[in-house]
Amino acid sequence: MTYTTPHAAADALHWRRDTLELAQARAGQLGLRGAAFPWRTIDGEECSGYWPAGTAAFHVNADIADAVVRYQAAADDDSGFERDTGLELLVETARLWRSLATTTPPDGSASTA
Repeated sequence: MTYTTPHAAADALHWRRDTLELAQARAGQLGLRGAAFPWRTIDGEECSGYWPAGTAAFHVNADIADAVVRYQAAADDDSGFERDTGLELLVETARLWRSLATTTPPDGSASTA
């Protein structure tokens, strides 16, 4: 879609930006920072009845971040997408990944990170 109908890709990413507050609230419910975008949704809220998918489908965030980067590389968009939509999506998905990471070594000793 990014390469054949970039305006449709932009519309999808703008929609994700419009649902960002819901994704941030979902991350908070899961004890995480950033935005946890839903695996299944109609209106921006997770609507999967399958518990593991609704709480561990963090790959969706990677897909959204990848879509932002691909769109920015492929589209000749001077509308402010990078500043108004792309940057915020990238920052909030990165915050989720950071909050999923651990700096505690497997042996439980104090981290120096």
